[in-house]
Amino acid sequence: MFGFKELLIKDIYKGTPPAAPTKVTLQITDLCNLRCEFCLQHSTLKKKYQGLGHVPFSWANDLIKELAEMGTKEICLIGKGEPSVHPDFPKIVETIKEHKILLDIYTNLSARSQSVISAYALADSLLINLSAVDEKSYKAIHGITTPKAFHQVLSNIASLKNGSISQHSPVLRISYIVTKNNFRYIEKAIELAESNGISSIQFKNMIAQSDTKKLLLDKKERIELVKMISKLLLREHKVGLNLKELRQELLSDQRTTNPFSHCFMGWFTLSIEQRGHLTLCCRNKLLYIGKWKKNSLRDIWTGTKAQRYRILARDCFDHKKLFGQQCDFCSYAAVNSYIEAVLKERLPRIKS
Repeated sequence: MFGFKELLIKDIYKGTPPAAPTKVTLQITDLCNLRCEFCLQHSTLKKKYQGLGHVPFSWANDLIKELAEMGTKEICLIGKGEPSVHPDFPKIVETIKEHKILLDIYTNLSARSQSVISAYALADSLLINLSAVDEKSYKAIHGITTPKAFHQVLSNIASLKNGSISQHSPVLRISYIVTKNNFRYIEKAIELAESNGISSIQFKNMIAQSDTKKLLLDKKERIELVKMISKLLLREHKVGLNLKELRQELLSDQRTTNPFSHCFMGWFTLSIEQRGHLTLCCRNKLLYIGKWKKNSLRDIWTGTKAQRYRILARDCFDHKKLFGQQCDFCSYAAVNSYIEAVLKERLPRIKS
C-alpha cells in the first residue's frame, strides 16, 4: 500500500520532508444512518450526536485535485459517520478515480441506492463495519430498525463480488468490533466471511467512553474468548485473521500492545477533517499541523511544524509522554515495527 522500500532510505533515513503524503484519510461527513452501540459518536448509549454535517462537494473536489497534483497515491474515505450518506458521495468517488488515485472506503455497506452501490464498485478496497452475524444481532448491535438491513449488507457484498455491477471487484474486508454482546459470535463471523468471499476480518477491542464502557469484556469473558481463539487458531481458514494479535492483547490485559518504540507514519500518512484540520495521524489529534486553505496543503505538509513532529517521533518516540495514550490504539503497529527493524541497521540514533 505504501512505497516503504523506496522511501525508507531517502526520506526517513535522511530526514527529508516527503513531497506528498502517500495515503490520506479524508472525512467528508460525520452523519450516519446507523447507531452502532460501540460507536464513539453515534452509539445508542449516547445522547444524539450533534455533528458538522456534510462538506461541500466543491471543497472535496478542490482538496482531491490538490492531493493529486502533489502526488498522493491513495485516499481513504473515513470519518465519524458513514461516507455514503453524503449526497455527493458518487461524485466524490468518481473524482478520486478520475485522478487515478487508489480508493479505500470505510463503510457499513448498508446503502440501498443503486448509485451509491455503483460507487462502491469503483473503489479498490472496502473495510466493512459488520459486527453481527444475523438479522437479530445486526439490529441489536448496529442500532437499526430497517427491515432486512443485515440482508441488504450481504446483498451488496454479493453484488460487488459477482461482477453484476462492474467487471472490477474491490477487495472486501470486515472490521468486527468486539464487545460483551458479540464476542461469542466470532466463529460464526469467520464462517460468514468465508461463505461471502471476504478477504480478511480485523477483530478489534472497542474503544470505550464513560457511557459505553459497560460493553467491555470483563475478566471472565476475556478468558472465555482467549480459549475460543486458541481453538480457532488450530484450524485453517479461508480468510485473513488477526486472532493471534487479539489473543495477545487479551492476555496482556491491555487495550493494545505496540511492538515498536518509534513512529514513522508522519512520512506517509495525513488525516484531513471536515474543518480542514490536518494531522499526521488519523487517531492522534495532538499531531495537528495546520488548516487547509489558510495555507496550501503542500506548505503545511512540508512545513516546519510537520517536520518537527516527524523527527521527534522518529528519534525519541514515547507515546505516553509525548503524544498521549491515543497512540495505544495505533492501526499501523505492524508497519511501524517493520520500519523500525529496517532502520535500526542504518540509523543508530533510533536504537533502543
